[in-house]
Amino acid sequence: MPRFFFHDRDGDTRTEDVEGVDLPDLDAARAEAVAAVRQLAATDLQQNRQPRNRVIDIADAVGQQLATVSMRDDVEG
Repeated sequence: MPRFFFHDRDGDTRTEDVEGVDLPDLDAARAEAVAAVRQLAATDLQQNRQPRNRVIDIADAVGQQLATVSMRDDVEG
């Protein structure tokens, strides 16, 4: 099973995922990233803040970026 890494971007700040998650395919990784950006937005709302456009970059085990999921894309899509 491939390992996917979910790097979080918030403006100019990027937090690297150094552990990754084993998932069956890129579609499952995208679903995981969508759930993550929704949770981040929910946390912002619970803290009475406007949700920021957080971005999750999905990469493979060699560091190649495979996809990007943003809150803006999720809400508009």
